[in-house]
Amino acid sequence: MKKLLSPLFAVLLGLASAKGRAQATNDALQLFMPDGQLRSHLIRVYVNRDVSESMAPGLVLHAPHALLHANFRENNTNHFYRLSRDAHWTETVDGQTEARHGTLMLFDLQGYPIPWYKAMTRITPILVWQDGEQTFSVIGEREVYLANTKAAVFWSAAAVLAIGLFIGWMSWHTTFARRLPPLERLCSGLANPDGSLSMWRAQLAAWTAAIGGVVFGFGLIRLEVPDIPETLVALMGLSLATGGLSALKQPPSASAGGGSPSPSSGPAVGNPVTLNPATPALPANPTTRLPMRLSDLITNWNDDTQQREVSVAKSQMVFWTILTLGIFITKSLTDGTLWPVPWQLVTLMGMSQAGYVAPKFMSKPT
Repeated sequence: MKKLLSPLFAVLLGLASAKGRAQATNDALQLFMPDGQLRSHLIRVYVNRDVSESMAPGLVLHAPHALLHANFRENNTNHFYRLSRDAHWTETVDGQTEARHGTLMLFDLQGYPIPWYKAMTRITPILVWQDGEQTFSVIGEREVYLANTKAAVFWSAAAVLAIGLFIGWMSWHTTFARRLPPLERLCSGLANPDGSLSMWRAQLAAWTAAIGGVVFGFGLIRLEVPDIPETLVALMGLSLATGGLSALKQPPSASAGGGSPSPSSGPAVGNPVTLNPATPALPANPTTRLPMRLSDLITNWNDDTQQREVSVAKSQMVFWTILTLGIFITKSLTDGTLWPVPWQLVTLMGMSQAGYVAPKFMSKPT
């Protein structure tokens, strides 16, 4: 009997040992620090161990020496601000999402030196803690970016301003032959055919500048193009659709609706009656050139009264555009990622656009 049980025990011990080795491999010390975090926020660091406050965990950051000043602070330990035991998070490894369990620690790195001209710096995180007389340390598997918010905002604003100045300069030279005021020459791309300020063009320009600036800023922080939420694409599409529908509604030409026969046409066939002489076609009235004003964004020109009248539809578009743009820029800067505009807000914007376009296709009473 003992001869039969001895090999069985040996096999079970071997399986248990192999399982223990596999578990030890899976439970190897691992540090995870999300990439592209803002220095102005509390920095999150995860480790797959149960670390308590009494162990006094600290974070050491090693940065590359290129384009940095002398104070690297590589030997300084940043003490934790708060920690949470029994935390869960997910990591993406080789394109697959894996669940992790351990301790979440928050660090305040607002004092970490990053040159003013750099939107980010690349660092290698090292976490150390003390357990009794034994010291543990774990090094991040890869370098991560630590973002400098002020520099990212500065360079994004500078890029948007430079592009806007270039477009204005091209507009200035394109309208050289026209006798227009300087502001209208610079902003001719935002003008209606009658010279007034176009609501949908101004809205499209505002969204382009806001989304482009924020995307450029996060591109500087992570050196990669961020994912653009579908709602932002929908908002840009709404502005373009509004412009396309507005362009379809052109004012009727002076010769529309039938006119007098051309001088080369022969006499009409029918009873020999005295025909009235052909009335010459009246020349088309030139379009009234309106001065560009900021009030054009909330007013319409009335041809009958020859005055500007406040438009509720335009005012509503201005209201929702300014409100949404303000929330989008603020949330994106505070959250550290592109804020996906809720679909409910996109729907409200779409209803406002429809209220602006629909009156253009309604027949004007005679």
